[in-house]
Amino acid sequence: MKALIGVSAVLIASLNSPSAALERVGPDEPTRSSPTDVRIAQTGSVELPAARVSGVSGAPIALSLKSPITGVRFIKIGDFPEQLQLSRGFRLRGSWITSVHDLENLELITPPGLIKTIRLDVLYFRNNQTPAVAERALTVELDPADPIVLNAPRQDSRVVTAIVPNQPTADGPRQAPSTKKTLSTEQEIDSLERGATLMRNGDIAAARLLYEDLAVNGSAKGARALAETYDPIYLKGVFTAGLRPNLEKAKIWYERAAELGDTVSITRLSAADRR
Repeated sequence: MKALIGVSAVLIASLNSPSAALERVGPDEPTRSSPTDVRIAQTGSVELPAARVSGVSGAPIALSLKSPITGVRFIKIGDFPEQLQLSRGFRLRGSWITSVHDLENLELITPPGLIKTIRLDVLYFRNNQTPAVAERALTVELDPADPIVLNAPRQDSRVVTAIVPNQPTADGPRQAPSTKKTLSTEQEIDSLERGATLMRNGDIAAARLLYEDLAVNGSAKGARALAETYDPIYLKGVFTAGLRPNLEKAKIWYERAAELGDTVSITRLSAADRR
């Protein structure tokens, strides 16, 4: 009896420990973090301790970001100032998206002479269909020789949970699509190439975000590329973890591409209707 009581006490203590709580954050993948490093936000995402970096404006500043939880595919930094950019990833509707594979070498690029303490809210995503699984407030202190003014993000704009905007749903894009292409040919080619690179690297969620942005801005090729990431036939020869077919979503985006004049998508849409 004493042995049973002892075992029960150990089990209860382990279930109530912070590390056990962290392991229950993700429904499909455990988290390995120190109990003193993170805490669970009210929304269910892991709230990481605030971080601070400093550097000289005009020179690259290493952000030293890492994935805190297994299964993270990309990060999103909301309210990202137009005057700033990162060394990896791409700007998307006021935010900056970066693949988890590029975090180790990620650097902040600022204009020369900038003096500012900048607050960046970093959200970690496993895919573009669910809320962020973790968040971190990152403060960047700049020390310039010749200060200029920057409209920094609102200091009260911290986002605890966020779903990446314009997710594809059963009814199509949330953002009203453009009836004609609003991108230049160079922008379209560049985004398509970046999307293809993300696909080759297995960053499906980030690639879909990029393709959808193309599609809602009138790119027929972007809409077709997005449809292909869901098309069961197209995906037969693509062996990438997390890349799951969805015929209904494929048809939605093939239809969008066809509306924009893509003849290949017209053929594929007809074939998809016969399945």
